[in-house]
Amino acid sequence: ALSYIWGSKGNPLNIELNSTQTLGTRNLHAALKRLRLPDKPRILWVDAICINQTNMVEKGHQVSLMGEIYSKTSCGIIFFGEEPEQLGFNETLEERRQLQSFFTGSPSPGLEAYHSEAIRALKWLGERPWWKRIWTVQE
Repeated sequence: ALSYIWGSKGNPLNIELNSTQTLGTRNLHAALKRLRLPDKPRILWVDAICINQTNMVEKGHQVSLMGEIYSKTSCGIIFFGEEPEQLGFNETLEERRQLQSFFTGSPSPGLEAYHSEAIRALKWLGERPWWKRIWTVQE
């Protein structure tokens, strides 16, 4: 199950699912693009796609089931949004090496710079609007 911030509904983007086109927010498009597997299909439960958003009766019923849906998911994924490039979350090998040095007390060149970058990255993560959503605890 995917948990994410819908974001603005203005300027929706085409999303292709099983050879079918649908419209979605830019955040949903970014999440699905980021989570796509390169070599095989991936099954995700996404509220904006799995719930008919134009049918208020269905939508109300499905919303009442969301706690159960999320509690039974085998893997919940949070998409906080696209990271600013300068944060470099994707450079995980270097981060792991630096973190290992930090926690073991081994001196490592550039540790001060890394520490500052890590704090900026954690600050960015903590400021994501996802944390302010009413659904966060339920999901």
